Amino acid sequence: MLWKVTDRNNVIWRFEDENHVREVLKDVEFNKIEVHYFTEAKDELASPQKFNLNDDEVDKLIDGALVGVISIN
Repeated sequence: MLWKVTDRNNVIWRFEDENHVREVLKDVEFNKIEVHYFTEAKDELASPQKFNLNDDEVDKLIDGALVGVISIN
């Protein structure tokens, strides 16, 4: 089976921030590194309602969290 996405990162090997992503991957021949912050999808999250979280609590949980989408040459 061919997967089109990679496994999500674990806490022990997460990138610190966008600069860390780019530094680690600078020598790898990727076609594109696209970075998205979790805050971009905040309004689409179902968990805040499910767990009765207010905006400040959600902001603290996702602050700085990001996902990197890469494509290989």
